[in-house]
Amino acid sequence: MPNQNLPPIADRYQVLAKIGQGGSATVFQAHDLQTHQPVVLKFLNLPAHLAPEDQEKVVQRFRQEADMLRLLDHPNILTLLDQFEWQGRHCLVTEWIDGVTLDAYMR
Repeated sequence: MPNQNLPPIADRYQVLAKIGQGGSATVFQAHDLQTHQPVVLKFLNLPAHLAPEDQEKVVQRFRQEADMLRLLDHPNILTLLDQFEWQGRHCLVTEWIDGVTLDAYMR
């Protein structure tokens, strides 16, 4: 059930839970209010200490990731559903797949 306490992201995605964070991105499980499907939101983390030209390089790599995902069609690769910028943050939206994390699987 979507978390009604938080406003929807981009008027479309209701965040359910934070599921991970690394050096380059923060990832959330969300509910798509248009399709009523579970999705994943991957927000790019831009380090504030980077020079503007270096920040643009990081954004460009994030966009290239989206371009590559858009080209791939395989049952073992997540499907890219959407890409947008919201409140200055770059975001990729992929399908949600139930299962165990790679870390849990390897243990």
